[in-house]
Amino acid sequence: MTDPRAALLERFVREELLPDPTVPLTPGTRLLSDGLLDSLGAVRLAAFVEESFGVRFDDSDIFLKQMQAWFAQHMPAVRTVFKQISSVYLNDDPATWKEIKAKAHAAILGVGH
Repeated sequence: MTDPRAALLERFVREELLPDPTVPLTPGTRLLSDGLLDSLGAVRLAAFVEESFGVRFDDSDIFLKQMQAWFAQHMPAVRTVFKQISSVYLNDDPATWKEIKAKAHAAILGVGH
C-alpha cells in the first residue's frame, strides 16, 4: 500500500517545483544534490511539508545542511559536524562551547526563528 503522504509530496514536487515533471523520481532521489531543486525550491518544499503535515523546520537547519553539502563537494578535506545546542538559542550552552573550543578550528552558527 502506498503512503498517501508520499503521493502528495511527489505530486507537489512534480507540479510545483520541477521544471520537467517527467523526470523519474524514487524515494532515494537527491533533489538538491542532483540539481533538480534549487535553494528556493527547497524552501518551498519545506514550507509545503510544514503546512501539509503540521511539522516545523528550523530554517537554519536547511541553510547549515546546505553549507555542509557545499564543503563536502568543494572542500572534502574539511570535516563538518552539524550539532544542535542543548537548549534554545536564548540560553547559553557552555558544554557545546567547551566542545567547540576543544575539537574545532571554527564554528558556523545559525539561529532560526
